[in-house]
Amino acid sequence: DTGNITGGITAWNENRSWKWGTAVKLSHVIDSFLGGSHDIKTGYQYGVTGSDNLNGPNDTLLTFSTTGRQTTGTTQLPYHQGAQSYWTGVYVDDTFRLPRAVLNLGIRYDHSLATFQALPFLNAQGVPTGQMSAKNDNVYSWNTVSPRVGLNWQVTESGNTVIKAHYGRYYKALEPNEYRGAVPSISPAFSFVQDAAGNRSNFVQVSSNANLRIDPNFKSAYNDQFMVQLEQQLIPELGLQVNYVHKEGADYGAWQDIAGTYTQVPYVDSVGAGATGQTVMLYRLTSNPADRVFLQTNPDGMYMKYNGVAMSLTKRMSKNWQAVYSLVLSKAEGRIGSSARATS
Repeated sequence: DTGNITGGITAWNENRSWKWGTAVKLSHVIDSFLGGSHDIKTGYQYGVTGSDNLNGPNDTLLTFSTTGRQTTGTTQLPYHQGAQSYWTGVYVDDTFRLPRAVLNLGIRYDHSLATFQALPFLNAQGVPTGQMSAKNDNVYSWNTVSPRVGLNWQVTESGNTVIKAHYGRYYKALEPNEYRGAVPSISPAFSFVQDAAGNRSNFVQVSSNANLRIDPNFKSAYNDQFMVQLEQQLIPELGLQVNYVHKEGADYGAWQDIAGTYTQVPYVDSVGAGATGQTVMLYRLTSNPADRVFLQTNPDGMYMKYNGVAMSLTKRMSKNWQAVYSLVLSKAEGRIGSSARATS
């Protein structure tokens, strides 16, 4: 009723995170082979990243002193929330230098593994009960191969015209924050009502990760990227640069309701000053909300596409002045997991 907030803090937490790794690289130069020199690099990388967050939500009571509505509240036991991921990568890269061109060829293989560590269950005071949540040494894993190729070509002998091009496939890193919401150590939250004497009743579970699932075949999102660039000297001290970039991604992850049933219903936008009067179709949940099951997977229709052109004229520093003019035209479209994000 009043908008006033009284009392102490609503929650406390202790956050611990770690990240470590090792890398080894071997480089070898070949002065002359197939008409040019080669700078060959090969390497191995290994890394671990993880977290363990200790969360203690205090009970929250909502009182309605103006209207006299019944006091309601929420309660949840303290809990640990954490996850750990491992990744291993190997790569080979060759920088092939020719008289008027440089060709770069590379390929990379990565193996990533998502895991849950065993975490202690806690009582109301945040003290371990002696019971541990079940660990999972293979929530899901990714095996990805990323090729790439690049070219720098000096078209004219004078060097006034240069063309650069690049293509590569890039996969996102496996991040524990994406799946740690399903760790079994998280305690459920309940709502309740409280009478004037302080008695609590009508406990209803309002959140639980028991209805969360992770697809063991969950795939890594990827992005195919192509770029081409023209550098041209127009007159002495004035150069033109034009870049075109195209990116296209797929296999983005999202949470999908696989158990709830919905029906389409019409809704007329007729409320408020900005009402349009238009009818839109909405999905209404017709099954019990507690029976829903959310699966983290790769739903159909999740994608990203970007096209952009950047143009610039550069007058290099001479006679005590320089200037740069640039223009960027771009368009991005797609549908990813955060597209319909809302706040509460």
